Amino acid sequence: DLWSMRFNLAEMDFVRKDFKKAQEGFAAIQSKEKDLKLSESRLIEYKIILCLLMQGKVDEFRKRLDQFDLIDDTPIRYYGMAAFHFHEGETEKAQYWVKDAHKIYQASTLVL
Repeated sequence: DLWSMRFNLAEMDFVRKDFKKAQEGFAAIQSKEKDLKLSESRLIEYKIILCLLMQGKVDEFRKRLDQFDLIDDTPIRYYGMAAFHFHEGETEKAQYWVKDAHKIYQASTLVL
């Protein structure tokens, strides 16, 4: 019943590149757990965003990523844009987004 165990199971699907199943697992946690810390909730949302990208659902990816702006309390926007550019083979643009996140956010925020 621990959300963290269900997260790890979904993460295993993610690592195995079964992004649809991983997304379903992360979404189930997101809909079921109401007492997550903000950082935990954001991590789950970020994983769903990545699953959408990896499934080629770019419109859905952008819609969910657009919920976060450049002054959000987490670096989701920066890391999401980096993931997009890495996915598109645009390494320099991706690294730009990662570097900016590291300039703006504290290490404790970036760790998770």
